[in-house]
Amino acid sequence: MYYLALGNPEKLAARLGERYQQVRSGVLPVVRDLSPHQPPPNTDESPASHLPASAQPYQRLNDWRWAVPEVFTFLNGPGEPCLLLSNVPVDDGVPWQNLIEGWREANVLQQLGWLAQIVRLWEPCVAQKVASSLLLPTNIGVQGWQIRLFYLKSDTDGQSVTLSDLVGCWRTLQPLSSVLASLIVAVESGQVGNASDLLEAIESLAILVASGRIAEVTAATDVGRRRKNNEDCFAYEPGGRFAIVCDGMGGHDGGEVASRMATESLEKDLKNLASQGLTPREIRSQLIETLQKANLQIWEVNQQQRRTGTGKMGTTVVACYQDGALLHVAHVGDSRIYLINRKHCQQLTVDHDLTQKEISRAHAASSAAALIPTGGTLTQALGLMPQGTLQPVVQSFVLPEECLVLLCSDGLCDGDLIERHWKSILRPFLDQDLSSAAPKLIELALRELGHDNITFVLLKYVPGAVKEPELPTVELPERPQTIVPKSSEPAEPIPAVAAAAPPEMPVAAPAPKPLSVERPRPKPWLPIAAGSMAAVLAGAVFVLPRLSRTTAPAPGVISAARPTAPATETRSAPPIAAAVKTPVQPPAPKPAPVAKQAPPTSIKPKSEPAPTGSSKPPLPQVAAQAAPLPEPTLKLDEGVTAKAARKAATIVDREIATIDQATVSPDPPKATDGSTTRSSRRKQRRTGEQPENPLQERTVPATGLAGTTAAPVETVPAPPARPTVAAPVPAATPPPPTSSSTP
Repeated sequence: MYYLALGNPEKLAARLGERYQQVRSGVLPVVRDLSPHQPPPNTDESPASHLPASAQPYQRLNDWRWAVPEVFTFLNGPGEPCLLLSNVPVDDGVPWQNLIEGWREANVLQQLGWLAQIVRLWEPCVAQKVASSLLLPTNIGVQGWQIRLFYLKSDTDGQSVTLSDLVGCWRTLQPLSSVLASLIVAVESGQVGNASDLLEAIESLAILVASGRIAEVTAATDVGRRRKNNEDCFAYEPGGRFAIVCDGMGGHDGGEVASRMATESLEKDLKNLASQGLTPREIRSQLIETLQKANLQIWEVNQQQRRTGTGKMGTTVVACYQDGALLHVAHVGDSRIYLINRKHCQQLTVDHDLTQKEISRAHAASSAAALIPTGGTLTQALGLMPQGTLQPVVQSFVLPEECLVLLCSDGLCDGDLIERHWKSILRPFLDQDLSSAAPKLIELALRELGHDNITFVLLKYVPGAVKEPELPTVELPERPQTIVPKSSEPAEPIPAVAAAAPPEMPVAAPAPKPLSVERPRPKPWLPIAAGSMAAVLAGAVFVLPRLSRTTAPAPGVISAARPTAPATETRSAPPIAAAVKTPVQPPAPKPAPVAKQAPPTSIKPKSEPAPTGSSKPPLPQVAAQAAPLPEPTLKLDEGVTAKAARKAATIVDREIATIDQATVSPDPPKATDGSTTRSSRRKQRRTGEQPENPLQERTVPATGLAGTTAAPVETVPAPPARPTVAAPVPAATPPPPTSSSTP
């Protein structure tokens, strides 16, 4: 048994040098276990909270054990801990080729299979913050159909890796066929936006590139040396399209009934898959539904018969479905599926028991978890799980080479029996027919184990010819339009897959511009409403100084140029804005058009401070009347104009009357230095006159604004009452700045 040592291997040599011997130096030292069949030595393995942080991602990725190493044991102490990794890409002490080295010798189908496995690992590695492990082609070992990671590399703090980063690393794989170059461009241009779509594109290409078939099938079952009845059941299609093995449980005849019910249900549903023309993703979905259906059937029988505890009947299940060059596998429980080629035997499934659950939770290293007394207790089985709680595992693999697919109950695989004897018992059947396979496997299990029922189905898979030339164009899943950032440059099209030599490496797509947010288009009535509001605000400017004494504008009010305003705004607004929002009551008589008042710099009222010791609030001075301007040139429909003018006049009249009653005093204040107020001085400089009382300069008829020049109003329609919406101000006659939003 060989391991890879991570961290500080000197601790291993100092404390366990008699058992573990370093046989290779390199980036990661290879360590040989001189006593692999003995229990692991006493190490510093601790409870869950003390499992080294560097070891936890390996254990939490337990469901992808066919590609990710696991922590066999570890040594703590001062400094960095030492981890011994099992299930690594090492055979007899020799590391596998890395992805770059193996790429040169692989055909397109093999390359697609490797990339599909990398993509399947993407989301789990992102979740564990070790996605950087997949960005290093030299960290990925390859052999035959399979990939394995040498180690896991943690993402740096703040690092955000994307799917484009992943496919960008594939550009270093040479030679790169046109079909794979198309996939890279599709991801970088946004046409493939997630790992699930990319995986389906790769799998669809694999089906187009080559086919495959099951050349032979054999199966057998035996009651074993200790059991009185056989609770196992199996089924397969004569052509090998699918196969099923179930291992029942439940005492008396319960296990037999459960395994038979599950086998019959699955067999019926799998027969219908071939005629539906489903995609790989849809096949996986159908397999999950098939297992859920079988589980519900057995569960309902348990409920009807009021079975409880260990009397409940249930069954484990493993099933496979072959679709061209793709092999789909599904499982619930501790029955297993193995894939055997000429160099390697790989278990594709992970048992649903307490031992593996502890490992998946990163509670223990694998050597410590194997010592749990109740570790073999199942955590999942058909018939024992209420509806909605069953979590079957379904996976897919591209098969580019001749291999054996073995489905078996635990009566054949306990004690690592397959791992220990695959080279002598199973590998020879790659070169001979399977007629003698059944008796040999049964004999091996009875001799080595025999404690349980023994059942298996063995299939021999033969790939078809790889059709590298004249590859057809493939439609890749499109990314949703709402996700693609806008860019001034069009996305690079996906080139058609041709039989020519590998194309020149495409240039990386430019980084997309930041996603812009389109502002809502203004309503057609807003320009007209803006003119009306401008006139109202221009007239109301004479009363703003009074309002500033009573209600100050709220800080941070949304500017009038902003397109939206929160509907739940609770901050106080200036009184003028509140008056504008008030619904208009009965209209006033039709006013005559009046001259528009220019906004000179002198019309900027500012309150003077009150005399010291005065308890009466001072009143602001009102600016002198400005010279009239020419009549407005904006011409609208006469009816609309009259209606708008009446509404505007009513609004301002009501506001002025309210303010006069509340705040006007007969004694205007003087400046603290004895001089006239600032606005009076400005009037004096302009007209040469000194009014006795500046308040007499403002005359507002009680009937409205018609015929006055104190508060000019444009003859434009007022907008209907609406929620607060920002309105653009016409460029021709800009009103004084305002901090309130208009409806």
